[in-house]
Amino acid sequence: MIIEVKSSQERLDMPVVKIQDKQYFVSENDSIIVDNSSFKENDILEYKCIISGKPIKFKVERVFKDKKIPVLHFKNKTRRLKRGTHRRIRAKLKLVK
Repeated sequence: MIIEVKSSQERLDMPVVKIQDKQYFVSENDSIIVDNSSFKENDILEYKCIISGKPIKFKVERVFKDKKIPVLHFKNKTRRLKRGTHRRIRAKLKLVK
């Protein structure tokens, strides 16, 4: 994935959106991946820009499970070991005008 480094002035012109306590820079035709909290596919979501206060609309493109993350529980002195995996549910949002 190639990330373009933008100047500070260009960053100030871009809208910043707060979704689930995380902030994202967005631009036209941009897609972002966020943690899912009961989003359904093809839903239209509306958030306000932090800087200008204008409403910005997103469309949920897809809801998917993230890669597996190993989880390990170990209790000392009893040598109890429990292994498992966890997959976060994520959503891909596309900016709509």
